[in-house]
Amino acid sequence: MCGLRRRQVWHRLSKNSQSTNPIAAASPQCYLYGNRQDKGKTACWLHDSHLYGSALDDARLIFANRLRAARLASGLTQEALGVATGIAAEVARTRINRYEHGVNECDLRTAKRLADALGMPLAALYADTDEIAEVIVAFATLSRTEQRAVVNELKARAKKR
Repeated sequence: MCGLRRRQVWHRLSKNSQSTNPIAAASPQCYLYGNRQDKGKTACWLHDSHLYGSALDDARLIFANRLRAARLASGLTQEALGVATGIAAEVARTRINRYEHGVNECDLRTAKRLADALGMPLAALYADTDEIAEVIVAFATLSRTEQRAVVNELKARAKKR
């Protein structure tokens, strides 16, 4: 996601200048919409889901961004991830690229295979926030006993509020 954290202000490189213009503070309603290369620098931009698109578009973009971030974190190329998922090598890069840009949606079976190839739970690819995604990934590494203890602790904390 262009190396920026969710709560930072995101910028887009102006097409006519080298300066950056803030366009939105990241919020639950804003998601990374895409990126492009502009004079060797990656430019990211957001859209407000209430102004553009529907909840389905938001879910597709959440999945697309999480898939790309997980693939980059694992050090896999688009082609390598596609092949590991069982996609034919001739079309693997194109298919993963389309999933990562939200052009195509993959079915749940394919999403599960992608998550497995990335070594993460499927739910992490659909998590609404970075924090929830991180919790899901960390939680999955715990034993069943440790998971139950964490769930009980969270329930106890929630009751106190």
